[in-house]
Amino acid sequence: MSKKSDKYRLQQPKPQQTAKVKQVPASKSPVPELGNKESVDERNLKWGLVVFVILVTLFCYRYSLKNQLTNWDDGVYVTENPYIKVISSENIKAIFDPRQNITQNYYHPLTLLSLMINYHYSKLEPQGYYITNIVIHLLNTALVFFFILQLLQAMVRRKYGEIKGVVWFAAICALWHGIHPMHVESVSWLAERKDVLYLFFYLLGLITYVQYVEEEKPKWLVYTSILYMLSLLSKPLAVTFPLSIFALDFLLKRDKGLIFPYGKLILEKVPIFILSVLAGWAAYVMAKQGGSISSFKVFTLSQRFMFVGYNFMMYFVKAFAPVHLCSFIPYPNTNADGSLPAIFYFSPLIAVLIPAIPLFLSYKAGENYFRVTLFGFAFYFFNVVFILQFISAGATIMSERYSYAPYIGIVFMVVYYLFVVIDKIPTLKFPVIALVVGISGALAYLCYDRTKVWHNTKTLWQDVIAKYPYRIQTSYKNLVNYYADLGPTNPVYYDSAFTNYETLVKIHMADAGTWSNIANIYGLRKQFDSSLIAYSMSLKLDSNNFDAHLDRAITYSMMKQYDKALEDYNYAYKMQSNSEKLLENRASTYLEAKQYENAVKDYTALIKINPDVPMTFLNRGAAEFDAGDYKAALSDFNYYKGIDPNNPQCLYNIAVSYEKLKDYRAALSFALLAQKAKFNVTQEYLDFLKKQIDHPSK
Repeated sequence: MSKKSDKYRLQQPKPQQTAKVKQVPASKSPVPELGNKESVDERNLKWGLVVFVILVTLFCYRYSLKNQLTNWDDGVYVTENPYIKVISSENIKAIFDPRQNITQNYYHPLTLLSLMINYHYSKLEPQGYYITNIVIHLLNTALVFFFILQLLQAMVRRKYGEIKGVVWFAAICALWHGIHPMHVESVSWLAERKDVLYLFFYLLGLITYVQYVEEEKPKWLVYTSILYMLSLLSKPLAVTFPLSIFALDFLLKRDKGLIFPYGKLILEKVPIFILSVLAGWAAYVMAKQGGSISSFKVFTLSQRFMFVGYNFMMYFVKAFAPVHLCSFIPYPNTNADGSLPAIFYFSPLIAVLIPAIPLFLSYKAGENYFRVTLFGFAFYFFNVVFILQFISAGATIMSERYSYAPYIGIVFMVVYYLFVVIDKIPTLKFPVIALVVGISGALAYLCYDRTKVWHNTKTLWQDVIAKYPYRIQTSYKNLVNYYADLGPTNPVYYDSAFTNYETLVKIHMADAGTWSNIANIYGLRKQFDSSLIAYSMSLKLDSNNFDAHLDRAITYSMMKQYDKALEDYNYAYKMQSNSEKLLENRASTYLEAKQYENAVKDYTALIKINPDVPMTFLNRGAAEFDAGDYKAALSDFNYYKGIDPNNPQCLYNIAVSYEKLKDYRAALSFALLAQKAKFNVTQEYLDFLKKQIDHPSK
């Protein structure tokens, strides 16, 4: 065969004979071809780099292992979520039932299921949750490595020419994904478990799709569809997946050589598109029901286009300059004439120029360069398009967590051109290596520093206030709640709560939550008259404010006004019948009001929701005792004793229960144990029990 025909065979490989195709001789190839075995050195380098990238990423996130729970959505997902606290068929069914809308925003049952498993083993100890988040992030980082490696191998087989050092290429992409500070929010925030989980399945789906492209075997498309569905069940933002695989089609030149290429490419993805449309519509409806979607009347059409341009620009800029990061970035303040800051008017043009210039230059440079550039920008755009705030969702104009998937496209494109520079101008190899090391070092430092912000509620909201002082009421409200919760341990925290409340008054007084917060503080300080006035203001602004009704009920209970307290409790119960805080406090009020049977019912409901709180059994035992059901009370007291065998109150409760059941010997035995445990058991009571043993009453 002539050299010419050999060359032709190399450039036009047949998909079913990939084992015979060699872009370059195997001994010189930087990537093993399909069907060829890796050398020992190649395998050792690959796994060595994967381990190195994972260790560096873990080192950057080590501080997150100390994180506490925050009062920003962690309650919705864990501490106040009754559906994750018992692994039962009933709770699992509720989690997978979209009508329940458990978190009042999106449908993500796999995320809630993972939190249920976490709760089973960790309860409310934070470390287990953060270890899980970090481990999934490390897996995602490794998947980025293998996805990029697989992609580069496929590109070599599609006439992109020899790509040298592909293992190093993949390692840089994975490292920059793992340690990019914009991704800290997705990993170090418990409530964002959905981010790391959805990308895990998303990346696996991309890998199986590239395998489908390589082999064209339907089974790989089936695997891709299943993984896509799992990604959707983790977070609806995965709805962008079909667009991402279209970007892969273009990069891998699947549009070439077909009469109607796009018809074929669309037809094979029909099941994936159906999943996407259904999930997208459900996400929109549930977000609207949960109040996350703003009315179109809030912003004009031109303002929405400006927001889209601004967000496209800023997400892109922060990929290269991740500074002035903030977990809560507010919409801009308007000027006196109602106009937006100047940058918003220029941002649509800048957003167009950002991809247009590189695309034009790469088009001039050649088809392969154009395809790489278009893939990078397309992958980025497709994965941010639904969160550019044309349809306003949430109170923030942009959020760092939304960069978690899109930056894969940008990083791939940037690293590709760094390797092109080295290949075309070998003298720049060491400067480029120095640049990569410098960028990696800067990202690692910023990543680690950013993890400290998510340590707890105080550090989180103080950082927001430092970036946007007097702008964001949520930050001050959550600090008020944080300090108010600490108030019982040290009254000085109430002063800090009031300081933040005073700021809230200045920036936004007409808010139901603001009035409810200050009412809580007045109540905790036993300034009940001021507290009730503040609750009235809160409910005037929002008559269905669950927290205001619940907290006012607690205040009425503290004032011994049980009828008014129960009226508020019952109103709140209609809104959230599974609230642990409500059931616990209403049961306590029933006890004080001597409505013992109702108290038992509430404690029983609490135990069904969360049987892992021993004190609930002790309290139910007290209610059963007061209701005259001594056997049931004794059963609950004994259950609590099995958990805390030396609790003096429990030991005494068991003693008096046995006494009521006329088992005086057992009563005396436990009364003596309670006395030994420092409970104040009177000698008169001990003498009474001894007398009953020696001379039983007839």
